[in-house]
Amino acid sequence: QAANILVRGTARKTDLNPNISKKLLVPVIPAESSLLESVKKSLAETGLAAAPDLEVAGPERNSGGGAMTAVSRNGRVDLVEPGDTRAECFGLAVDVGTTTLVVSLVNLNSGCELDTISALNPQVTYGHDVVTRITQVKGGQASLHHLQGILVRELDRLGLELCQRHSIAPDRIYEAAVAGNTCMMHLLLALDPVVLALAPYTSRIKGSISVRATELGFKTLCRAHLYILPPISPFVGGDITGGILATDLAGGPKPTLLIDIGTNGEVVLVTENKTFACSVAAGPAFEGMNIACGMRAQPGAIESVRIENDGPRLKVIGKGSPRGICGSGLIDIVAQLREKELIDARGRIAADCTAPFLRSCLRDRNGKRSFLLAGRSTSPSRISARSSWPRGPAGPASTCCSRRRPSARRRSRGSVWPAPSVITSSPPPWSRSASCPGNGMTASPLSATPPRREPCRCC
Repeated sequence: QAANILVRGTARKTDLNPNISKKLLVPVIPAESSLLESVKKSLAETGLAAAPDLEVAGPERNSGGGAMTAVSRNGRVDLVEPGDTRAECFGLAVDVGTTTLVVSLVNLNSGCELDTISALNPQVTYGHDVVTRITQVKGGQASLHHLQGILVRELDRLGLELCQRHSIAPDRIYEAAVAGNTCMMHLLLALDPVVLALAPYTSRIKGSISVRATELGFKTLCRAHLYILPPISPFVGGDITGGILATDLAGGPKPTLLIDIGTNGEVVLVTENKTFACSVAAGPAFEGMNIACGMRAQPGAIESVRIENDGPRLKVIGKGSPRGICGSGLIDIVAQLREKELIDARGRIAADCTAPFLRSCLRDRNGKRSFLLAGRSTSPSRISARSSWPRGPAGPASTCCSRRRPSARRRSRGSVWPAPSVITSSPPPWSRSASCPGNGMTASPLSATPPRREPCRCC
């Protein structure tokens, strides 16, 4: 199932100063000279410095003496292309997350973001968090290179798809700025990340790194160099460095808090004199680990909640019934319940409330106060696909639960339990729904059709 990945945001206006620039050359090539010698001479005459590994693309000889384009990186020309290609200067902005990948295509001449593409990180097959992937790498160099290979191939594919969408030759991608947590950068660079999990918890990456994409195994992005943003510490990676720069924390008001909630969560506090950063595992909490109704942002996930006096209104990814709550839905419901004074500052759910429709959502299950979002209720929730908030009420959501509780092992692997989705007031904060009625029946959430018999999804 496709994941719902956030790819849009608000950009801060910045001065354009790309690492890549282009200049037109018209080298004169005597009969006795090689193309490379003539290009170097032309570069010297125009005041451009040639890199030691200067590459001249195209035919060995350019007898017509036609125009060529010098590609400068960090003030040194390392590539000369045939023809005038000054208008074709592109780069990529890459976010390598533990769970997701996002790649943006950028015009380096204008700074304009042309397009964005996303996908799940293929490494999730080998572990949903960095600790599990580090454990995988303990199997040896073959495991490390396998994890690196599947990541590189997926990034290569995403870059190629962006180029195809905009009819851009892949060899016109010259730079890719890559941000990610420290473990992901170790895996991308094929550096053993085991040191991150062992005392004294050091990183093999101490600063920014620039490397040719081909050296890491990229096939499509044959001309690109990857710039790896520097990490702050072994547990606060280059993605936070990028966030600090993008939000201009240093130049903004003080104190300011930057919060990055992903599979790894980071918090940065900027004061007048100091900057503090720390990290925490956030993904397991938002993707189902030890949360009865937690799941990823996939079809069936409640992604947004609004609580009004006539009951909860839910926005569900896809067109089906609610199957659980994803991270954004968790944040929404806690904020909404707090705003309605249905939970206190310590997270305890109120025993009662004044609004009759909301009062019908308050339940007592096994001695724990709960708030019913979707399920059998005298006040059915209003459920919509993610594109709109409907005004009319929906029918009763499906009710299907296992008669036996899943084992601790299954729960630790983040099993997803379907609606009803219930919030309880005592630890764990997200409790399992009511016991299965025992008939293995489910009801269609948005129609009055009779219930059909099918296996319980919890089992």
